[in-house]
Amino acid sequence: MFLLFILIVSTFARRQIWSHRCRQPNLPENSLQGCILASELFEGIEVDVHWHEGHFWMHHDRWYEATETLDELIQQNLPGGLWVDMKTSVLHSIPTLIHLLENRTDILVEVYDKKMIKPLRNANITVTSTHFDTPVRSIWMLRYILFSTSRPRFMSWHMDFLCLIDTFFDSGGELALTDLYSPPKKCRWFLGIGVVRAITWTTISLMVAAGFSSINYCIGKCTDTCRSRYSYTRVSLQ
Repeated sequence: MFLLFILIVSTFARRQIWSHRCRQPNLPENSLQGCILASELFEGIEVDVHWHEGHFWMHHDRWYEATETLDELIQQNLPGGLWVDMKTSVLHSIPTLIHLLENRTDILVEVYDKKMIKPLRNANITVTSTHFDTPVRSIWMLRYILFSTSRPRFMSWHMDFLCLIDTFFDSGGELALTDLYSPPKKCRWFLGIGVVRAITWTTISLMVAAGFSSINYCIGKCTDTCRSRYSYTRVSLQ
C-alpha cells in the first residue's frame, strides 16, 4: 500500500505541453525561426513580449535586444496555441494586441498589471496571471509544489526533471511549458503531488536546521577562540 501511495501509473489521456520561449537548438529564445520549428513539434508556443513604439518586441528581458516582433509571428499563421507573456504593462498597447489576436483561437495572455485584465476579457481573450483573480492561474512549479493553488485551472513551467510534468498533470494541471526541444515522453511511474510536497518541505526543513546548527557551531568556535586568545593569568601581589 505504501508503494501504491508513492508511485502512480501514468494513465491520464491528454497532456498539453507547449514550448517555453520557442527554444530550439542553436537559435535564440523567442526567435521567429525558433517559433516556426517549435510549432511543428508542440501543441502551442509561449513568447515574451515588450511594448515599444507601436510594436511588441519578442525578448524575455529587454525590447532593444529583440530583432523580431509579435506582428511578424502572427503573420506566419502558425498552428496550435499561443501564450503571450506581456513583460510590459502599458494600457494603450492593448488595442494593438487585441487587433493582432482577434482572428486567432487558443490564445492565452499573461499580464502583471490588474488594469490590463478587463479590456482583454472584454475582447474574449483568455487572461492568466501569477497574482490576480484571472480564470486561469499561471504558477511557477516550485511554488505550486510548496503551496498548491486554489484555482481549478492552472498552468506551470520549469518541471523538466524527475517526471514532474506527469505529477503536474495528474494533480489537475491543464498546460505545461517545457524548455526541452521536443515534447517529453510520459513516465511510466512518477510521484504523486502529495509525496513530492512532503519530500520538498522535509528537505527545506532539514536544510534550515542544518544551517542553524552550522551557525551555532561557528559561534561556539569563535567564542572559544576569543576566550583562549584573550585569557590571562591572575598574579597574586602577596
